[in-house]
Amino acid sequence: MTDQCDAKMFSSNNESSAAVVRACKLVLFGFLAGAGTVLFVLSEFTANDVVQENDRQNVHEKSNKLLKLKKAFDVRLDLKATKISASISHPNPDDKFDANATLEDYTRMEPSRPSVKWLKSCAETLANDPTVVTPFAMAQEGWEKYRLGDCLKACTASACNLPKKSKERQKWNRHHNASKFSKMAYMYQVMACEPEPERHNLTVVDQIFDFVKGRPGFEVPDPDSIVIHLRLGDVMETSNKSPVAMLKHGSIPGEHGAYVRGHIKSILSVDDYLGIIDTIHPQNKKVVLVGGSHKPWLYKKSKVYAHCLQRALLRAGQDTELRLNYGTPDQDFYYMSNAKYFVASTGGFSRLIGAMVRHRGGLQWREFDILG
Repeated sequence: MTDQCDAKMFSSNNESSAAVVRACKLVLFGFLAGAGTVLFVLSEFTANDVVQENDRQNVHEKSNKLLKLKKAFDVRLDLKATKISASISHPNPDDKFDANATLEDYTRMEPSRPSVKWLKSCAETLANDPTVVTPFAMAQEGWEKYRLGDCLKACTASACNLPKKSKERQKWNRHHNASKFSKMAYMYQVMACEPEPERHNLTVVDQIFDFVKGRPGFEVPDPDSIVIHLRLGDVMETSNKSPVAMLKHGSIPGEHGAYVRGHIKSILSVDDYLGIIDTIHPQNKKVVLVGGSHKPWLYKKSKVYAHCLQRALLRAGQDTELRLNYGTPDQDFYYMSNAKYFVASTGGFSRLIGAMVRHRGGLQWREFDILG
């Protein structure tokens, strides 16, 4: 093309040569621009192919990272949502705590969100009630050092609390049948920890549930119940917060750092729970509060908090049952793991329950990593 332009230019007279030069420049510019566009488009296709290939190679890794971020974000989002929900219904400042009201009386009251004054009066009243502030029931003989969560996590004889020469071990040697054992941890050790440890094997726990189903004390919640696990005992008693402060704002016990997971509350407030309950289902489902302490002498704040929380939820119109030290750890674990709606607390035992709830098709709020 440039040769043709040069030939035309030298064969033309001087007057037309300038016009020819201008025309040739325009043609040449158009040619180069077109070629540049083609190269740009081709480079874009090549770059896109490389990006798509990289995306395909990295999609699994990115998905895993996003899932981990979602879990951490969901916990904070849930707590943020409770604050928004709590602001929708304002408490009645004239509402007063009635020390003489029975639990049945609350079901006949017009629902009202408890005020700060109401919560303070409740905590102060129940703190002086000897029928409420009583030590947790002593663990039954043989359950004092029982740690089901540690057993599934560590998968060792010491964690599962199964001595080599125990009667339980003799049963296994005689029958080779884990269903003959009296405790879930013993069953898990011989089914999942020997000869090679299988930690957090929830399918094995399912099989153990089949063994204990129907035994006395092994109950399941109503299908529509919202089961809430309360972190009572050591975490609450060692906190520098009073029961009133915990009921109002919740608590992150700084002096019990093992349970501070990314500044997540170990203890939730009344408004936190009302918000979560409303998020799970706006209709009035039954709420079951489950808690206990493996250290019976740590009970004062826990008892006041739990009983006031029950009354506060009842006052707000939520049918609420309180199960404190209802049975053995195995019975509590079985009961909560069979919940359709479960609100977890911090701690390995509660996270294990949450994992079982999800494993069995239920829904969990406040989700924590089982390995955390």
